[in-house]
Formats: sequence, structure tokens, C-alpha cells
Amino acid sequence: SWPSAEDRLETTIDIWWFAASFAGDGGMLLLIPQVLRWHPVWSRCKVRVFVVNDANDVADTTMAETIDSYLKDVRISAEMMTVPLVSTSGGALKPSE
Repeated sequence: SWPSAEDRLETTIDIWWFAASFAGDGGMLLLIPQVLRWHPVWSRCKVRVFVVNDANDVADTTMAETIDSYLKDVRISAEMMTVPLVSTSGGALKPSE
């Protein structure tokens, strides 16, 4: 259920960012948790950004570094983690272990 106005959540807001789709600033994706955190209910929440990329692509690794730098530049306090994808035998992608 949705929290009431009196609630104060202390949880995380997770953003899943596909590195291949990172174009320009990606501001709208990061704006949503920032706007939520302006409200007292969400103000204690932490933000985590999961950057999903191709485990074999060096450019995607560089993209994760670019996104981390961007977060610092726009003063968004978020923990950033990289989630590499690997191909399965059937050609599908899944997070690596």
C-alpha cells in the first residue's frame, strides 16, 4: 500500500539504467527519485543506480564511469553499481553471478 503522509520511509529507491540507452544527460530518470525525496515521506530514502551493461563491452564499462561522474556533477547522492550481462546458451541475456 502507498505510505500515508505521516509515514517516514527509510528504504532505497532503485533506478535500473541500461548503459546502452544512456544518451545525453538522462536527467528525467534521475529526476524522479530526487523529486520523491523532497517529500517528507521519502526524504530519508537512499538512491541506488544499477547500471546494466554488456560484460564484454569496454565501452559500457566506460559508460558506467561516465554515469558515476555525472551523478557527482549534478550533486545526486546515489550509490552506483554495475550489473554486467552475459549471454546464455540460448542467446538470452542474464545478470552475471
